[in-house]
Amino acid sequence: MTSPASQAPEADRTADEGPETLDETPRPEPAPVLSKGMSGAEVLEMQRRLNQIGRSLKVEEDGQYNGNEVRAISRYQNMFGVEGDPQGVYGPATRSSLESRTQV
Repeated sequence: MTSPASQAPEADRTADEGPETLDETPRPEPAPVLSKGMSGAEVLEMQRRLNQIGRSLKVEEDGQYNGNEVRAISRYQNMFGVEGDPQGVYGPATRSSLESRTQV
């Protein structure tokens, strides 16, 4: 003897029993973490933003993350109480803080 559920036609099944659909919405790439030795457009943007903050954070806008950038980012992190990123590293917490205080 078969149970009534096993005799139900396919059309009577609920949507919950159907195949799962995947959300294929493209997600933006997370912003890169920047540190000493890196270079490029992201570094240049960081330098431009640092230069908007004040004289103690001024760096050359050359797209190179060197010792001057490490020191400037460390000073920025200390000045604004940024936590969550290593000292001198432009990670998500530092980026969010700096971007909220500056314009591109």
